[in-house]
Amino acid sequence: MPTSRTTFALSKPEGREPIPAGVLAYMQTRNRLHVFTLVQTEFEKAGITQAELAGRLGKGTDQVCKMFSAPGNWTNDTISDYLWAISGAEIEYKVTYPLEKSARNHTQPEWLDKRTITGTNRETLTRKQPSITVFAEAS
Repeated sequence: MPTSRTTFALSKPEGREPIPAGVLAYMQTRNRLHVFTLVQTEFEKAGITQAELAGRLGKGTDQVCKMFSAPGNWTNDTISDYLWAISGAEIEYKVTYPLEKSARNHTQPEWLDKRTITGTNRETLTRKQPSITVFAEAS
């Protein structure tokens, strides 16, 4: 009985060949992370509190806190409600083709990639910390 994990490679769907469940789960997770990041970034830009957002939505603070605790399987209506209540924003949809993008060189995590980070988070996340040099006295 094999004990190693079965790995999958992303490839463009063609013909009637079934797409592996792992690939679909991977793409669903990517989608949830994209939406979560979008809403969370808009919330941080707006500079409002979770209590204020809860009041605007007519929800309890605990419900809003739970929504921002981790990505979830949000409905389109939930995304719409939150973006409108946060800043009067509306989501814009477009289709991208990740298999047609050039391969990453994996020198750093994707979330630190300067092409995907915006605003003040870029300075915070990419700022180099000052190095500390220790000089030892010769005895």
